[in-house]
Amino acid sequence: MARTILKVLTFSLISLVSTQVFLQTFDLGTSPFLEFILLLLTLFLLNMFIQPVLKVVSLPDKGFKFFAIYFLFSIIFILILVQIIEDIRVVELHTSNLLFVSDMVPSSSLPSSISLVVTAFVLSLVYRYFMWLSVKK
Repeated sequence: MARTILKVLTFSLISLVSTQVFLQTFDLGTSPFLEFILLLLTLFLLNMFIQPVLKVVSLPDKGFKFFAIYFLFSIIFILILVQIIEDIRVVELHTSNLLFVSDMVPSSSLPSSISLVVTAFVLSLVYRYFMWLSVKK
């Protein structure tokens, strides 16, 4: 049990840090450490309990359908956290000098609502990728 908690916490931390480093879509306000811990705790709770809850209500807990449900729950949890804690907010996503398969993507600025969707998608994708890597066969 402790190993599972540590694994989920570590992978949640990796996904949050990598998303914040690459996208920089979270503005954590005046005391960023406390808000970062609250954001990490929210993601940890989502990641820890989503599969057991989905099993109880007979929804898919593996595959693409699960990822779609997980992605929607990520958006909902981030929106709730942003509404509850006023110091955390999702800012515009700036794509300047983005290199994609040896081509430069034109720089643009996405609104905060689309930035939230992209952030939740990247958080979900990175976390599920690390969980996929850690599965013992």
